[in-house]
Amino acid sequence: QDGDIEKAKTALENGAQINGKGGLGYTPLQIAFVNDKLDMFAFLIGEGANVEMENEEGLTPLMLVAREGGKNALKYAEILISPGGADYKRESEEGMKAADFAEEKGHKELTAYFSSKRIEGDYQEALQEKESRKKEVEGAQGKTKAPKKVRKRK
Repeated sequence: QDGDIEKAKTALENGAQINGKGGLGYTPLQIAFVNDKLDMFAFLIGEGANVEMENEEGLTPLMLVAREGGKNALKYAEILISPGGADYKRESEEGMKAADFAEEKGHKELTAYFSSKRIEGDYQEALQEKESRKKEVEGAQGKTKAPKKVRKRK
């Protein structure tokens, strides 16, 4: 809780569970966010903390960041998504994504960030779909092309 990374390293070396839940059902990663310990947060992700583990409310760390906001919320979200690998499209039990929490709470900077990720994701999916269709067409054309006539030399 105090953000001392050396203490955290020692605790992990002595068998502390990086994804163990505390009294409120929060993981160390979620506690680092709640206490605004950005360095500790990044350290825990680097050590393999589960970025998809839900708290007792059914919220992942990214959903918690989006709902709570704060001065460093965008940095936390960026760390969670990359390099952390958090799924920004994941839905809570109520069907809400991180972007929905951010928008509902009026966190404009986070809402814009999630919007850009959604657009970027949709664009990448569209490119992949286009490339896949192109390969299908090329494959179909390759199977139906008439063989070239070969001229015999005299």
